[in-house]
Formats: sequence, structure tokens, C-alpha cells
Amino acid sequence: IPHERRRSLRGLWVFMAWLNNADTRRHNTLDGFVTEPGATRGYLRHYLFDFGDAFGSGGIRPKHMSEGYEERVDWRQMGVRALALGLSYPYWLKVRRSPYRSVGVFEAEVFDPSYWSPLYPNPAFEQATERDTFWAAAILAHMTPELIHAAVEAGRYTEEGAAAYVEDILLARREKLLRHAFRDLLPLDDPQV
Repeated sequence: IPHERRRSLRGLWVFMAWLNNADTRRHNTLDGFVTEPGATRGYLRHYLFDFGDAFGSGGIRPKHMSEGYEERVDWRQMGVRALALGLSYPYWLKVRRSPYRSVGVFEAEVFDPSYWSPLYPNPAFEQATERDTFWAAAILAHMTPELIHAAVEAGRYTEEGAAAYVEDILLARREKLLRHAFRDLLPLDDPQV
């Protein structure tokens, strides 16, 4: 199956948008063939790596305000701004750094799933369908506030108030993503009577 045709990769944009992991190039995935000792058959295991640009981090530098809102070189937006003679401002200019140094640029107020964009084009994300988005959102919907709280706690933020801030942002971004994914499809997944 070609890399960009896997539903798990096409729907991955939902999780990357949730975490604002803007560096989601196809180079950050890896398939490995696994065989058990003595077995004649094996299976593929899929890996994701390089989460250095997730949340408010820009890897080894502070995250730029536009990360997650525009591609690194966004020709379309540059053309729009040139034609508007500089009078068209990007919607993400309202983004501000969080009040916590350990959090950086991670927010939910300006965030709009319709416009979220990784830094580099990702063929799998570009081919994502409504059903791929629904599939990923159904998984995201199972991320309860308790699970999110436990995950943030595991991050061990030392700055007073930072953990609660990140938790609130994750919940708000999750809500926006679920509304986006379920707006055109009936939000029923695995119904049981």
C-alpha cells in the first residue's frame, strides 16, 4: 500500500493538529518488518518519530507564531499578500505566546482545524477524506479529560500553572477538532444496541 494511501497516515493530521506538531513530513514515519524467532512470516510495524515540534516547541528553538497555521514557504498566501499590496494580514497574527515559558506558542483561541497546516506538504494529509478525518476524530473522542490530565501530569511541568494551561488548551483544541470532523457526517462509530 503506498505510504499516502494508508488511512492511519491520512487521518494522522487530526492528531498532529491537536498537538500542533507542525513538522510532520513523511520522513518522520518508518515501517519496519517484524518477524518472531523461528517464524516464517512476519508483519509490518509502523512508527512515528520526531515530535520535537509538538505543543509550543519549535524543536531546538522557540516555535514561530505561524507554525501550524501556514507552510514554511506558503506560495498561495504569499501571492494573496502580494496582490493585496500588504493589506491582507494572516489570520494567525492574533496568536500570542502563552504566559508560561515552558509552554511557548500553544493556543486554542485562533486555532481552526480547517486551516491547520504542517510546515511541509504531506501527501497523506493532502489526500485525507472526510471519512479519514472522521476515523481519527472517533479515536480522539475517546481521549477523555481524565486521560488528557494523566498525560499532561506525565509531562512533569515544573512551572506553576503550566500543566493546567496545557490541559485546557488540549481540551479546547480537541473540541474544535471533533466539531470539525463531525459536522458533515453522522457522529456514530461502532453503535451497539
